[in-house]
Amino acid sequence: MAKVPYQPFATESPSGARTPNVQANIPDINPAAFGGTVALATQHLGDTVQHASGEIFTRALALQQLANETEATDADSRYMEKSGLRHAEFSAKQGKEAVDAYPAYIQGLKDDRQEIRDSLSNPMAQKMYDRSSLGTQGRSIFNGAGHAATQQKVWSIGSAKAQMDLDVKAVEDDPQDPKLYEAKRRRVQAGADQIAGLQGYEAGGPQAKDLALRATSKLRAQQLIGLSRVAPFEAAAKLDEFKTELTQDDYLKVDNTVRAQGRAVGSVNIANKVYDEGKGSDERPGKSLSEMEAEARAKAKEMAPNDPILEQHAVAAVRGVYNQDKYAKQQETIANRQTVAGAIAKGSKDEQTLRADPIVAAAIDALPKTERLNIPARINSYNAAKDKVANQEHYNTLIGMSNNDVEGFLNLDPMAQNLSQGQMQSIMKRQAELKKNQNQDPRVDRAIGWMRGAMGAQMEALGVFRRTANNKDDYDHLTGTVQSALDVWQQDHQKPPSYKEFVDQIAPQVLSQRDEPGMLWGTNKKPFFTQEVPDKFSSQLKADVIAGGGVEPSEEQIYKAYVRTQLIKLYGKKDSK
Repeated sequence: MAKVPYQPFATESPSGARTPNVQANIPDINPAAFGGTVALATQHLGDTVQHASGEIFTRALALQQLANETEATDADSRYMEKSGLRHAEFSAKQGKEAVDAYPAYIQGLKDDRQEIRDSLSNPMAQKMYDRSSLGTQGRSIFNGAGHAATQQKVWSIGSAKAQMDLDVKAVEDDPQDPKLYEAKRRRVQAGADQIAGLQGYEAGGPQAKDLALRATSKLRAQQLIGLSRVAPFEAAAKLDEFKTELTQDDYLKVDNTVRAQGRAVGSVNIANKVYDEGKGSDERPGKSLSEMEAEARAKAKEMAPNDPILEQHAVAAVRGVYNQDKYAKQQETIANRQTVAGAIAKGSKDEQTLRADPIVAAAIDALPKTERLNIPARINSYNAAKDKVANQEHYNTLIGMSNNDVEGFLNLDPMAQNLSQGQMQSIMKRQAELKKNQNQDPRVDRAIGWMRGAMGAQMEALGVFRRTANNKDDYDHLTGTVQSALDVWQQDHQKPPSYKEFVDQIAPQVLSQRDEPGMLWGTNKKPFFTQEVPDKFSSQLKADVIAGGGVEPSEEQIYKAYVRTQLIKLYGKKDSK
């Protein structure tokens, strides 16, 4: 235990100092005597506890701050992803669609941002998210505005160009209406000015003027091209008149089109007129080809003095018309001549007897005048030949000709030969036998020639332009079908078809496409002249022929019979058998 010092007597005496200045002189006391060490230790413990509490708070605050930042960063990442998808979808829109979609694009960005913000756990995280997401939203809106503005311009320019194209088309379709042209020219000019403004060109500047020139040049060019289709020579005159309104490219384009159209139409018109005036008739002789060519050159020079190429086209057109008509008449004359010869061979005392048959009468009328006048002499010659001694040598020559020169043999008139009646009939029989082969039938040969001239491209495409080792079956089917078609036509019309009737009505049917069932499914396109004969038809025909006492028909005969039925369905009359 601590001890206090003690003395039983006074050790101090009174001093002379006044009372207010009394001071107690207390000696140093040891704190340990009064528990100071314990108090000091307690004090240090409190300081330590206080410091530890502050450290824990600071660390807890930091952890929460980190959690808020992480949550805000994750939310911002999700918003950037959503806004990126929206921007990609919006950027894919073009023209008016992009312009109309822009407000919805902005609202979608705002809605996405607010939706993600509402999902955060506390206001501090939301505050952090706001700082970053507002920047993303602003950039997205700004970029979208740029795309919308660009597409607004594209839309406006596209609309103006489309309207200009419609105006140009309207003028091309009606090129002879000056009021329509002037109205469309003003609108095209306005459209060009609008486009120039949208592209940032200075009003009245060189770029704007160039744009307007190209627009109005196109309008004038298409007007002239449209005019060339209905009045080619008027279009050529107007091309020279409006040359200064056209760009160089448009002028060259229109010049080529107008000149070509004028040559094509002009040469055909010249050729038809020259040939119609010069082909002659029974009453007057026709002009020679060289005379017609000279007339065609003169008319072409008169029509277009500065276009020498038109002369060449006109001459070529005259030759084409001349040769085509000459060939057609030649083939028709041969066919009519043979028809009359066959009728005479059956026995006729005069021309009136021959004309009792309408087909023979039509053939007589179609012959040249000199041959028509010679028919009575031919009848007499044939009848007189009954009493003549057969000229065997000449007959043998003609038989040899039938083997070596089939075309020449079929073209000769048996009754004009120095033969007996029996020899004439023999020659006619030989001609009939040769005609059984459709490839040697002059009617078929003439018709195939017409077909090659008018529809050669289709025949080439079908592989039957000429008979070759690779297309014998198809070519024979074609000629057989043509022969049947000619027979059906002559039976129903009482006369052979003319060139125009064959080319316009018969040939397109023969070469037309028909549907045939495929091997497994669907249908195949096959030309009409390659028919598949149904088994039912074949068996019925055989039965009918045998029942009538005839010999069973061959496959080729059956095929021809079936083709004939199909042709009758196409253009035969109801009473055709």
